[in-house]
Amino acid sequence: MVSDKYYDLDIHYEAHMKKKQNAAALSAQPTVRVVDDHVNVAWPGDMKVDKGQIKCFRSQTTKDDQLLEVSGINSIDIPIEKFASGLWHFELDWESAGTPYFSENSVMINR
Repeated sequence: MVSDKYYDLDIHYEAHMKKKQNAAALSAQPTVRVVDDHVNVAWPGDMKVDKGQIKCFRSQTTKDDQLLEVSGINSIDIPIEKFASGLWHFELDWESAGTPYFSENSVMINR
């Protein structure tokens, strides 16, 4: 497909790759775990999310997609009732201390 916005696409790609590199350089990665009746998303150590988003989705359907805005936290517990059984993907896009980050996690939810 030909796009007349190839320059904009390239800029966004470069920024996204920089976020992924920033996350990869962390001493520990964010985690996504099922704990009892919730899904816990935690950032490493004492890292505080100044602002960010958590995108939760399944490959099977888009009707279950969720987008959560987060700020001022180090971890969040999301009630498991918000998720159908199956493999869920979590995209974490956040900023901490002026540095942007992006990471991806997957978790199996059995309800």
